[in-house]
Amino acid sequence: MPQSTPVDLAEALAAASPGERRRALAQADQLLRQQCSSDGSLALPLDAATAQRRADTAKALADPVRLQLVELLRRQPAEVCQCDLQPLFDVSQPTLSHHLAKLVDAGLIVVDRRGRWAYYSINPEALDDLRSWLS
Repeated sequence: MPQSTPVDLAEALAAASPGERRRALAQADQLLRQQCSSDGSLALPLDAATAQRRADTAKALADPVRLQLVELLRRQPAEVCQCDLQPLFDVSQPTLSHHLAKLVDAGLIVVDRRGRWAYYSINPEALDDLRSWLS
């Protein structure tokens, strides 16, 4: 039997009824799946909630100031007052607050507000999750 060309197949599909076309396309799909190297055992490695949480973490860390803040807080034995952080960064106080808020929202750091001061520390569970994800 001679091998069909794409033009021959297109003409045959055009002449077929809608039901015949659906059956032919389903057979073609099945043949393509049989040629695939997968044995069907693929599964998503992350559930949607975990993927979203880790994407939020990655977004929060996608800024040099935020990365520096996390590294600085990670190395501190105790919480750090925002008033001590401000002189370390060449950004305005509102901008620093914005970066800190992004890290708090992502769960990477925690804040303890005392009067007009805010004290920040690393969230160890978030670091463990990040470590586990990247290793």
